[in-house]
Formats: sequence, structure tokens, C-alpha cells
Amino acid sequence: MYGEMTTGELREKFLQYFKRNGHTVVPSDSLIPSGDPTLLFTSAGMVQFKKHFLGQTRLDFTRAASCQKCLRTSDIERVGLTARHLTFFEMLGNFSFGDYFKKEAIAWGWEFLTKEAGLDEKKLYPTIYKDDNEASELWKKFVPESRIVRLGEESNFWNMGPTGPCGPCSEILFDRGEEYSKGHDCPGPGCDCDRYMEVWNLVFTQFDRQTDGKLVPLPQKNIDTGMGLERLSMVVNGKTSSFETDQFENLIREIKSKIGQNASAKNVRIISDHIRSCTFLISDGILPSNEGRGYVLRRLLRRALREGWTLGTREPFLHKLAAIVARDMGQGYPELPERLSNIQSIIKTEEENTLSTIEVGTKTLETEVKKIKGIREIGGDIGQVKIPGEKVFQIYDTYGLGKEIQTEIVRDWGGELIFSEGEYASAKEKAVAAARSGWKGSGEKDLTLYATLQKKLGATVFKAYDSMELKTKILAVIQGGKETEELAQGSEGEILLAETPFYAESGGQVGDKGFIVGESSAANALVKDTQRPYEGVVTHHVFVTGGRIRRGDAVTAKVDEVLRRQTMRHHTATHLLHAALRKILGPQVTQGGSWVSPEKLRFDFTFPRALSEEELVSVEKEVNANILADIPRIRTEESLEEARKKGALAFFGDKYGAKVFVLNYGTASTEVCGGTHVLNTGDIGLFKIMSQRSVGSGVRRIEAASGEKANEFIAAREKSLKEEEERLREKSREKEKNSALSKQRGEADIAALLNASETLPSSNNGNVKVVAGEFEAESVDALRETADHVRDKLGNGIVILASRSEDKISFVVTLTPALKDAGFHAGKIAKAFASKIGGSGGGRDLFAQGGGKPVSNLKDILKDFPKELSSK
Repeated sequence: MYGEMTTGELREKFLQYFKRNGHTVVPSDSLIPSGDPTLLFTSAGMVQFKKHFLGQTRLDFTRAASCQKCLRTSDIERVGLTARHLTFFEMLGNFSFGDYFKKEAIAWGWEFLTKEAGLDEKKLYPTIYKDDNEASELWKKFVPESRIVRLGEESNFWNMGPTGPCGPCSEILFDRGEEYSKGHDCPGPGCDCDRYMEVWNLVFTQFDRQTDGKLVPLPQKNIDTGMGLERLSMVVNGKTSSFETDQFENLIREIKSKIGQNASAKNVRIISDHIRSCTFLISDGILPSNEGRGYVLRRLLRRALREGWTLGTREPFLHKLAAIVARDMGQGYPELPERLSNIQSIIKTEEENTLSTIEVGTKTLETEVKKIKGIREIGGDIGQVKIPGEKVFQIYDTYGLGKEIQTEIVRDWGGELIFSEGEYASAKEKAVAAARSGWKGSGEKDLTLYATLQKKLGATVFKAYDSMELKTKILAVIQGGKETEELAQGSEGEILLAETPFYAESGGQVGDKGFIVGESSAANALVKDTQRPYEGVVTHHVFVTGGRIRRGDAVTAKVDEVLRRQTMRHHTATHLLHAALRKILGPQVTQGGSWVSPEKLRFDFTFPRALSEEELVSVEKEVNANILADIPRIRTEESLEEARKKGALAFFGDKYGAKVFVLNYGTASTEVCGGTHVLNTGDIGLFKIMSQRSVGSGVRRIEAASGEKANEFIAAREKSLKEEEERLREKSREKEKNSALSKQRGEADIAALLNASETLPSSNNGNVKVVAGEFEAESVDALRETADHVRDKLGNGIVILASRSEDKISFVVTLTPALKDAGFHAGKIAKAFASKIGGSGGGRDLFAQGGGKPVSNLKDILKDFPKELSSK
């Protein structure tokens, strides 16, 4: 451990300090942003509160504090080259939603840094926006005016976008000393060197920027602050780099033991940063893939793996480092040790896949560079290397070396890779048959209308847990993305109800279907789907089958009970399946996603291989045993922390509120879930696994059915098996019939051969009969069997049978034992016959065989050959 205060202690100090000052401590959000689906990753503490800052949702508190795990890849190329750039980091933050403002934010920021963290106040320099006199007056209470630095809009004015909430900010800088000025004459705070390091940024959101650029004061002023925990630990403990803090100490020691003590600072920094990022990304449910978040994860893994490769490491090692990350950061993030087996399994699979191609991929790139530059060996400064974009993509597509990694490899060779991004994107589009070359946001429709309706009408009263039918009122009608008064018969649109029994799609469970019936009119509509497009807003996609659906109508909302109950069976069966998989295969099994509908369930889980037939049977048996036990459901509402203490499974990648539903079915299953479920496991009826397959690196998918759908699947399979059984039986009967006919034909053919036999004179054995003919046989063994049969019928004789195929002639020669003493030899006869058909033959005295070319005059040769035997 370095320094006097560990990173964990600083984290806890911060949260407890603001808790004492009336803040609600909020757990870290997932790295998959819940507050802004257009973002690739959570990159700041305020992301999970974005909707609250915009006034779109309300919280039970007005002050919050958090330590948010964050990931930024904009500076990935600088990681390893500097002492402070990281892709994964923790951001400490305190927030006010219309509560306190600049006075408290500045005072608490100063007190925490100087009193709690123990920083020398003489080394702290606050910066403010050049026109923010209010902040200047407040800072004068703590520092001389000479240490307050006014800066411009580029660095000290925060904007959420071209319009909307914005405001000035105040950064607190720490003077690390003249030695960090990089040898130049540092002008002071605001310089880009490492001397004056930003520790904390206080954002004062007080304006609403209009389309004409005008700043209108917000009715509710907010505070949003952010302070990097690793950077704070660095300055508190007097370290020169974030990589020298205690969170990296054990990790770096382990890295050097794996890749060698001669590893450079760059090697170690890249690996240590990237494995932290990868461990947290996988923990939050992100899996390696070729696009979006999964592509970033894959890129980080391969970039770290390549650092080990350049030092001669040829075996997977990154998955072992994940254990160090989970151990050292498990106190702050208990989900890491819980999910470690799963995390390691996914990383190791990706490592193995990458190691198998990285060497040949690098050699392919090297060959291309040498060809373009006209050089035999790479060394020194090779300058710009222009490679077609199609070739860069081909190397990526074939060997997994992304364009960024190829750029780094060429840079390591002393060159600069130049290629057309357009050509690259075009090649990728052709390869994957889709123009998805990067993250394009959430793909969601414009939510402005729903936000407006939520503010005007309030949240939909959600009663899907309590009833499947209720009387309610239509509050709004939407068609074509616009609010309207009514929907006519035969038209489609959306309606908002005051109260709804319909479950809106979420958590992998499809939205309910059902009916809307007018109370005092002939209005009727089918509910085709139910969605929650905006926080607190439930929309019902309807098709009007009769009359008119009008805003303000009193109606009866009826869920299709048959479909809902079958969905409930599948959802509860999914929980039992998850528990069974963990019991049979081990606790490393973790849910990777699920989808439940009335038709079937789909469950994705982390596991490195296909399940054996015995394992599938065991899992199915376990689920059905819990169904037969008819275990009652116990549903409680509590905090996520309380739920975890009780052993409830909460899934990575999911976002939970302050209170969660905990579904318990005795010892069979306990999970955090907001879906609809059966009251007793016996209501499921039956569970049947339909299929399993791979859906990604280290991820399996099981599709199954329960209740009536399971019975239908079994009945369909039994029908298919019976049809197959009948088909095989018919095939067998046909074979027996053909066999009988073949036997009849064979007997007839043998009789014909015997009738055509010739008699040869023999001094020792009297008359010798010779049968020489063509016979249709499936194989040489069958030909021999027939020849033996004919020989036995002859009594004393020689049999020569030949069989023709497309590309050759096969033949056998056999004779009765008594003819051996008369000077006849099967092997010699076979050689003589083979010479007639351009082939070869030979064997023992009583049996021989051979082959030759498919001559056209085979019958004539067989007819004349016995005459040659008679002359011997």
C-alpha cells in the first residue's frame, strides 16, 4: 500500500462526508447508461441523473452523492503514454436538484479537500468562468483573489448540448510543483502541463440556452460535481501517477510476474488499465462482439493482449489478472467477486480466440507494409504507409486485428498507417450486409411528446400486478406521433389510460395484449402491444374494431388472460431454469439476457461450452421437481442492498430503483424482478427444453416452453417421431422386398451361369466344369460369396465372376480343392484373366481376385477365356 490513505478509504470518506451533510448516497449506475440511451458508456456521475436534471422525472430526494464507475475511450491512444490517462475510472460526485447552489457546493468542496482529504490549501487554485462574479466572491472566503483564476467558455462553461441546461463551472486545481512543468516556463493555472492538475469540477447549472443562443435563468438551479477518485488518491498520497496508487499496486506486480520484469511502463499501464475496464464491462453484462459496446470491450482486450505478445507471452494471462481486480475492488463493488468465474471464463475464451490469429495477422500486415514500401526488413523510420481501406478491413475481419491496433503496430514499427475510412466502412458493410460501422445511439423514437404528456397528465397508475381487468379513462390519444382527439374504426394508434392492468414490455417480458371496451358506446379496440416509452408513461398500441376511441372516454381495460398467464408461466420458469443451471453447472453461470412471451422462453447465460445431453436432462429434471413441489411465491419490496443480503440474484446490466421487488420461491429461486409471475410453481405445469446453441463467445442460449406450450411441443415431437418411425418401417419393408427380389434375381442369374458352364477335359480329375460370367454385386465380398455358392453347386470346377462399376472391373477366381492336384492354380488364372482387361490379379491356389479397366467387350472375354484354360 502506498501513501497514508487508501483509495477505498477516500471513497468512503467522500460518501460519508456528504451523507452527514444531508445527501442520499446513491449506488453506482451500470456502465451501460440508464439515464441516456444515446451514450455508449456511462462517462460521468451525472449521467444516471440526467432525466432528473431535465425535470423529466422526480426523485424522493433533492441531494445525492455517489461514486460512479465510468468508462471513456476518447483518450485510449494516450493510455500508457501519460501518467494520468485511464479508460476506466471512478468519479466521486455530489448533486443538487433545485436544493443548494454555489455557496454550499464551494464551501463543501473546500472543506472536504482540506479537512477530510488533508490537501495543503496553499496548493489549491480555483478556476471560475470569466464572468462568474458570484463564484469569485464565494471563493474569496477561502483563498486570496490572486489565486482565483478566470478562464473562458471553452474550459469553464458547461453545456449539455447546443440548447438546453448549461452553466458556468469552477475547477479546483492542485499545484504539484515546478518539477511537473515538463521543462517549460509554465504560465500558471490553465496551462496544459502536469503541474496544475484538475482535482474537482463544480458545475453550476443555472441557465437554459435558447435556439438563438440567449441564456434564460432556470427556475430550478442544479449542482453537478465530478472528481476522479484515482486522481484524488494520487495527489493526496503524493504519487507521480495514478498507476502508483494502491488500486494498481498488486495488479502491476502480478502483470510483471506474467509478462516479465523487463516490461516497460507503457506495457504495464496499458494492461493494468484495460483489464480493469474489461473486468467491469463484463461484470455489467457486456460481451465481446464486433460492434457497439462489445467492440470496445474486444478492442481493449486485444490491445492489452498484444502488449503481452510483444514481450513473448503466448499463453492467456489476462483472465488471471481479473481476479486481482475483483479482490482489490470487491469491497466497493461486491458484484465483482460474485461474478468472477463468469468474467474470467469470457476473457479466457476471447484470449484463446485472439492468440490463435494474432501472429499470422501481424505477419500479414508486415508483408503488406514491406510490399508497399518496397523494403525487405522493417526497421527505423518507415514513414507513411498507405494501405487500401479494404485491406485494413480484411486483416481485421480475418485475424481480429482492429484498425486501431493495426495503426499502433505500424506506429511501433516507426511508421504512420494511412487508409481510407470510407473504403474500410464500405468493405465492412459488404461483409456484414449491414451499415453498422459504429454506435448510432439508441434508435428510439422522439420522446418529446411522451415527456410533455407525462408532465401534463402525471404518471400512469400501474396495476398490472393487481388486476387483469379494470374500469379506467382514456387520457390521451396518439396517431402518427401526434396527439389527437379520437381514433376511428379500422385505424391504429396509441392511447394513455389513467390506470392500466396491462404490463408494459420490460425486463425481457413482452407487453400485454388484450381489449378496450367502451362503457357507454360501441367503441371496441384490440390492444396489440403495451410499451413504456418514457418514465411513468404506459402506452397501449390499439386497433379499433368498432366505433370510435375518444379522449376522455370511460372504458374497461381487459388483459388477454390466456396470453398473460402463459407469459407468467414462462417468466417464472426462467427463474427456475437459472437456478437449476447454477446448481448443475456451478455458480459461474450468470444470466446474460432473457426474453419471455406466451409462446416460449429464451434464456442466455454465460458458459464456455455446450451442455451435454446428461446435463440438459439434469437441468430439466431439477426445474420440473420444483414445479411439482408447488412452491408458493413470496414477493417483497425492499432496497437492492437488503435484497442482496438475502441472497437475491440481481443481474448485471440491469438498472434498479431505490426499491426493488424480490421474488422468492422457497429454496428454489430468489431473484430481483419486476415481471409478472405465477402464485405457485405448480401453476407452471410442465417445463421442457427445446434447444440449446451458442450466441457468442462464452454465451449459450436455451429455448424452452412451459404449460400448454410444453405439451404442444412434446405432442409435435412425438408426432414427428411417429412419422419418422413409420418412414423407417416403410423403408425397412421396402428393403426386405427388394432383398427378396434381389435374391430371386440372384438365384436366377446363378442358374443361368451354371447352364452356360463349359466342360474341360482333365487327365487327373475327369471332366472339369468352368463357369465364367458377369454378375452384378455390391462389393468384392458379395462377388466372392456368390462365386463360392456357384462353385459348391458345380461339385468339381472353376468359377470366374466379374462385376462392372463406372470406373473399373472387379473379379474373383475360385476352384474346388481337388483341382489343385490337377495343376490348376487360382492365382495364375487371375493373372491371366487380368491381362485381358488391362489390370492385375493374383492370390492363392484356391482363391484369387483382381481388377482392371472397364472394357466394353467384357462378355466376349469371359466367353472365350475358358477355352484358353482347356488348352493348358
